[in-house]
Amino acid sequence: MRNCPNCGNAVQDGCLFCTHCGEKLEEHPVGEGMPVQEAVGGEEPVQNSVNAAQAASAGATLQENKEKKGGKPYFLIGVAAVFIAVLVGVLVLGKTVLSMGLFLSPKQKFLKYQADYFNEKLNDLDKLEIFPLTKKNITFTINGEVRGNKEVAKYLEDSSIVVKTKTNPEKGSYQASLLFNIMGEDVLDAYGEYADGKLGLAFPSLEKKFYQGELQSILSNSYDKEIELPNFNKKKENRKLAEKLFKKYGSLLSEFFTEENFTVEKGSFTMSIYGEDFKEKEFEGTIYRFKPSAEDLERIVEKFADKLEKDEDCAKLLIQSGLGIMISNQIDYYGFIDESRLSDFADWLRENAEELAEELEEKHIMWVLTMEGKEVRKIQIGTDLEDDGEFNLESGDRTFFECISGRYKKIRAELFGFGDVQGDQIGFDIWNVYKDNGKTLDGDCHLYVRGFRYYAGVEYSVEKGKKDKILALPYGEYDFSDALGYDGPRGKMTVTAGKKNSTDYEIKISGLEEDYLPGIKTLSIHVNAKEGADLSRPKGKTVDISDYTLYEVKELGEAFSEELSNVGEEIFGN
Repeated sequence: MRNCPNCGNAVQDGCLFCTHCGEKLEEHPVGEGMPVQEAVGGEEPVQNSVNAAQAASAGATLQENKEKKGGKPYFLIGVAAVFIAVLVGVLVLGKTVLSMGLFLSPKQKFLKYQADYFNEKLNDLDKLEIFPLTKKNITFTINGEVRGNKEVAKYLEDSSIVVKTKTNPEKGSYQASLLFNIMGEDVLDAYGEYADGKLGLAFPSLEKKFYQGELQSILSNSYDKEIELPNFNKKKENRKLAEKLFKKYGSLLSEFFTEENFTVEKGSFTMSIYGEDFKEKEFEGTIYRFKPSAEDLERIVEKFADKLEKDEDCAKLLIQSGLGIMISNQIDYYGFIDESRLSDFADWLRENAEELAEELEEKHIMWVLTMEGKEVRKIQIGTDLEDDGEFNLESGDRTFFECISGRYKKIRAELFGFGDVQGDQIGFDIWNVYKDNGKTLDGDCHLYVRGFRYYAGVEYSVEKGKKDKILALPYGEYDFSDALGYDGPRGKMTVTAGKKNSTDYEIKISGLEEDYLPGIKTLSIHVNAKEGADLSRPKGKTVDISDYTLYEVKELGEAFSEELSNVGEEIFGN
């Protein structure tokens, strides 16, 4: 024990501060040869740290005393301790804070929010395990029955169609077979496969031959241009490549963001939400706009070309994902973008950079991100002809890429569009609007493929959290009457759990008797899907069709189609 020189109270040996008044004690008091414990790793002993904290607290109460002696106020020790604690917290949580976007610049947020949004959507798509993107072996058994025509009903009573599929995306292997059974007798079958770049076809009931050929060669024989086949099977690799390229080219793009062409503003925006009153709803949020000038665009294109020219990762993604073909069509590039022509494409970009830039500036190209809090509401790329910072389709503006995620009360709206949304170019729109009613989701989903004028739509009421394991469809009811035409047949489908872990799909179609199938009032189709398929390639002489064109391949199926037509005529009559 020793006494404090300031207050005189006894202090335990080894203490660096008085536990009564907070006075700092000498490490080696005169007359005491007691050694001081060394700190391990440069830190003070735990006991001394505790005493220091106690001393800091005690010192605060004696602040006035020390100030009279000319010393510094001891409350600064407490402030320093708080500062150190905050500093340590920042160092420990730094990565988390940065990942939340708190310390990102506006242009970094502009790119990050969109990258996170699309990554989330891709993850949601992966969770669906949509066939045939995942490895699955499935057997579909299809039966039917009709009302209004006894003869047809008799044929269908003991008849079925059996479809078997085997998919292995990792190996790029796909197999499928089709078997028609009429009144208990197998009458017609077909088989097809794609593996290792080869297409295979067989019609065992018609002939004992197996037709096989290189698909790349068949396509080359069919078109003047050489077509590089996309590799959709390398999904994981493509995802990693896309993320890598987004960072690489995103950082390149951000270099061209300036005070003149990149703006951020707080304000209100409207969204078309499918509500009870069918009106647009107004929201508050942050709006990011990137409106590059012709000079900006020309520099971007040129620098992009320089970076792209030797970028093997980009070439790989363009080929495997099919984006090369889509981009070629959108910008009217004379050839397909692939690994062997990447340098040519880069040269073409440089040669046409000025013209492309002037054309885009003339149309006032604009890229807009609209956020509500930290949630993406709109991503749009298009033209702003009036240069007012808004997309006004009634004034002739066009959007070439559009994503919308809307929310209003219990209503959710999702839209994705690619291509000239208001034009007739090849492109597509998908939109899904639904209401969360607690146990069920009720909504509408539509697909429109422009150029082909193809439209499909369905209204649905499905159970939340319950879906089949085969096609990942939620259990519930689907009404696709609108997809069949306003004056055409009306169709509904129900999806329920079947026996032995299978799934039952019941499709009922009405309105057939007038123009489609005379005398038939309703057609009911029952499909049972179960996992597993005993599927193998049919035996027969292999015929090489690598030198065929697609038209000649099509001719191979005409005999099968004719036989199928004959079967249909026997059942339904002329």
